Amino acid sequence: MSDQTPYYLAFSYAPGIGPYRFSLLLEEFKTVENIYNASKLELGQILGPRTVEKFLIFRKEFRPHSISNELYKKGIHIIPFGSPEYPMQLVHIPDPPICLYLRGNVKLLSEPYEKYIAIVGTRVPSTYGRITTRQCARLLSDHGYIIVSGMAYGIDSEAHAATLDVNGKTVAVLGCGLEAGYPYTGGQMAQRIIDGGGAIISEFSPATITKKGFFVTRNRLVSGLCKAVVVVEGSDKSGTLTTAKYAQDQGRDLFAVPSNINSYLSKAPNFLISQGATIVTAPEDILKYYNIKPKQDYKKFLVENLNEDEARVADHLAKEFSYADDIARKLKIPIILVSNTLTTLELKGIIAKNDKGEYYISNGHS
Repeated sequence: MSDQTPYYLAFSYAPGIGPYRFSLLLEEFKTVENIYNASKLELGQILGPRTVEKFLIFRKEFRPHSISNELYKKGIHIIPFGSPEYPMQLVHIPDPPICLYLRGNVKLLSEPYEKYIAIVGTRVPSTYGRITTRQCARLLSDHGYIIVSGMAYGIDSEAHAATLDVNGKTVAVLGCGLEAGYPYTGGQMAQRIIDGGGAIISEFSPATITKKGFFVTRNRLVSGLCKAVVVVEGSDKSGTLTTAKYAQDQGRDLFAVPSNINSYLSKAPNFLISQGATIVTAPEDILKYYNIKPKQDYKKFLVENLNEDEARVADHLAKEFSYADDIARKLKIPIILVSNTLTTLELKGIIAKNDKGEYYISNGHS
């Protein structure tokens, strides 16, 4: 831990400062320790009188070195602005975080930003959205990309889970502190990400509970970390649109998966496509955009790793299109098991369902 780290932490906790004002202070005082120890008069040249008063009260009570040590004991890494571990791509976005708090693989943030792709979308996806998200996440992970999302319900959690299913690396960016209670997909997903060599990060001090506006603030980091953002489903009021806007403002590549025009979940991606986002008609389109040739054996890898029931159903569908009840009758498998198996195979991208309700082997990658 750098000697300056506790002071960065202090300004992350300090009320009324924030990244923008902190950047002004750092420009004036050169080091964060100088800012922290500045006089009321010196601080008043940049901060307003009310903010100065709040900070002086805060400084009198706050114990930066003690809190830094407590967080490290809890396994929370503190990554201050300007440190070697701080992602370079975030240095260049407007209002970069004063510091990042991280649980998990701290080295992951040192990877070049070209390796990061975000997948974002609605919290209430359709089956189509879930399957497409898993297809994209798995394919991109299998080709060396680190998948970034927000660990919320829906598209976020599907992206994280699909990445972990193929032993890929994923980063979750939270809209609250690492220790705050918020109804994300929960501690189980967080632990899976950490155990899988991924990371969970936040710019908010660990106990900070989410508030209105925090997710918008968080979204600039989701896009800022990555070279590209992929949007899968969202309404015209979806926060996904703010992530897309940040991506465009930050000069990141923006992809969108088209959706059924009669679904409200098509509003965000279809609007973005109309505004110039690159359309994704198959997960491979993203790889092709970067002149990466998809691995030819990827589907074979998935098929070889099916369990017995999945393999039997997939083998049957390789020969003919079938309804669920036909599969149950011909293979003499209980319909509930067939239904569960079909859902699993859909999520893996091995099969798809046509407008008649018949299942068939998909031509796309998963």
